[in-house]
Amino acid sequence: MNKFLALFYSAAWLKADRGADAPINDLQLIHGMIDFRVVDQEVADAVIDKLANHRWYLTQKVAEKSP
Repeated sequence: MNKFLALFYSAAWLKADRGADAPINDLQLIHGMIDFRVVDQEVADAVIDKLANHRWYLTQKVAEKSP
């Protein structure tokens, strides 16, 4: 969990100053976790499972509005 927090979550948290950026930040975090599976599959899969609860708002329309 510490690896995830240090490498991914803290960066995503610092970028979260604008709600409008949330969709692209979440997508980048998911992609980062897919890549992180090589390092620690158990942590990456746990994070991806948790992020699945936040996908309800990740529609194409919302993603197109993100910078």
